[in-house]
Amino acid sequence: MRWSFLFLVSLSIAFLGVIIQSKPLDINSREVQETAHWAVEELKSLSDSGVYSTIQLHSVLEADEDDGLFHKNTVLHLSLESPHFKSKKPVEDFAVVVMKHYEEKFATIAIDEFPEMDEAAIERFYEAKVERKRAERADALAKMEQEALQFEASRS
Repeated sequence: MRWSFLFLVSLSIAFLGVIIQSKPLDINSREVQETAHWAVEELKSLSDSGVYSTIQLHSVLEADEDDGLFHKNTVLHLSLESPHFKSKKPVEDFAVVVMKHYEEKFATIAIDEFPEMDEAAIERFYEAKVERKRAERADALAKMEQEALQFEASRS
């Protein structure tokens, strides 16, 4: 019984290896470069504090593509740069998968390990975000007050 189970598992893995064939892509191609830049822009938007906005694409190290059930998957190995990595290194490497849906034409990213950023930098970016939001609220309230005063003046 145990051997038949192991045989089935081995056969399944071998079968999946035949079905899911990834093909290497030219890292200098326009499509790979555009996909990598898009992935980095998406990654930048995932930071609540805004510290990911400092991340830039340094280089594409490797790119592969495979066909999934619902998505065309582009697996990218990227070197990213930021002055705020927790490691204090200016450049770190990450694996990112860009999944482009076949029918609905939207894309999303998956990343195994998110960039770890310096705690002090996260705090500074978060404080700046809070201050921007405060200023936006103050501006909105001042505008509403001005409009209310103009409305009252027009009724007199």
